[in-house]
Amino acid sequence: MVRIEAPEHVVEGDEYVHTAKMMRFVDAVDAVWVVERLEQMKEAQFRCTMTGTWARFTLTPAQDETFVEMEAGIDPASWKWRLAEPFLGLQYKRWLMAVLDALPIALRQRKGEAVSR
Repeated sequence: MVRIEAPEHVVEGDEYVHTAKMMRFVDAVDAVWVVERLEQMKEAQFRCTMTGTWARFTLTPAQDETFVEMEAGIDPASWKWRLAEPFLGLQYKRWLMAVLDALPIALRQRKGEAVSR
């Protein structure tokens, strides 16, 4: 992932631009993602309008922590993405791991912003 251009607060139906470098030898690509489901602090689901890729995140309280369950897949939006689907599994795994690694950092930054206001 290179960058995400989204409003600070999104609601179901909102769109945002997700820029990613899909392969090492190909330039980064902008794709429009749609917020399909958003239940505050419980569940979020997003879908890429270009590829048909989707991601779902579910949050569950667990004692003093939060358990995050993530799923991702593709319902190919065109024949090109149907051909690419078998090769995307490793990319999904890397992407999901990067999201999980970045999540605590983003949460700490948000808490710091909230405290400093």
